Amino acid sequence: MKKNFTFYFAVSFLLSAFCFLPHSSAFAQNSFPTSNAIWNESIYVNERKYEKLFGLLGDTLINEKLYRRLYELSDTILSEKYIAGYIGAFRNEEKKVFFRPAYWELKEAPDILLYDFGAEVGDTIWHNAIINSYGNGGYDDIQPYDKTGSIILSTTIDENNRKVYTCSGFGMQCYEGMGSIVGVLRSIPTFEPTDGNTYGYKLDCFKDNDTVKYVNSSCNKCFCRWVIGIPDNNLDNNYINIFPNPTNYELRITNYELQITNYELQITDITGKIVFTQKLQKETEYNIDISHLQSGIYFLKIDNQTFKIIKN
Repeated sequence: MKKNFTFYFAVSFLLSAFCFLPHSSAFAQNSFPTSNAIWNESIYVNERKYEKLFGLLGDTLINEKLYRRLYELSDTILSEKYIAGYIGAFRNEEKKVFFRPAYWELKEAPDILLYDFGAEVGDTIWHNAIINSYGNGGYDDIQPYDKTGSIILSTTIDENNRKVYTCSGFGMQCYEGMGSIVGVLRSIPTFEPTDGNTYGYKLDCFKDNDTVKYVNSSCNKCFCRWVIGIPDNNLDNNYINIFPNPTNYELRITNYELQITNYELQITDITGKIVFTQKLQKETEYNIDISHLQSGIYFLKIDNQTFKIIKN
């Protein structure tokens, strides 16, 4: 690990961003939201793109300190109904933002310092942790690692009169009240597997109390995949229809402009378990029987496209 980490420590500066945003007329900034924040992130593995949705929902006490609980979500509604997994918890301490992974809650290990929005240009912020992604872009393995940090290089003011920090390495930026533009937890350096693949990360949208604070998505809106099924690549969603949705028995998939061929259709439940697969041949219309599935939310995937479907 030490052999590879020399390179990834340098890359950590790409994935590390600290910013100081004073209160402005455009947004009243906190170091980090205290509730009702939701965002989605994209993970790129070579040319393939995957998306994850996160949100803050509820509080918890750990070692007599108040934290906000972070979940991965299956829908853009902040509700226990759409929780896909517990990630960990945030807390603010003046201008500092700390994070504690879910599996650290019973440990004596200190919290991870994600951001210090009170820091000055030239300061180094020490995270003392790394993310082992295992190629899935997730946050399920965050480990202590000494002397991993970021240096604040300069600041700018954006079009909303917000101050933005630019950091060492490849010049990643970060906003107070939101975090790094490559992912809210990715001020922590990411250690990638040595499997020959190329990895990339991007924050697509961040909403706090229904106010959009940041958008950098393919559809210029928040939550493209969950709202309108914007394609990642290859297939043109403008010509794909899936109906009826919701349904009790059967889904009909049509694509008249672009024949769907040589793709595998998958249906997964909200835990990611595959419940149905089918090879797609050269046809313009398919009928998929889902009457055997239990009522609930599922995700239908064709190549890199994902559509939310509801089984009544």
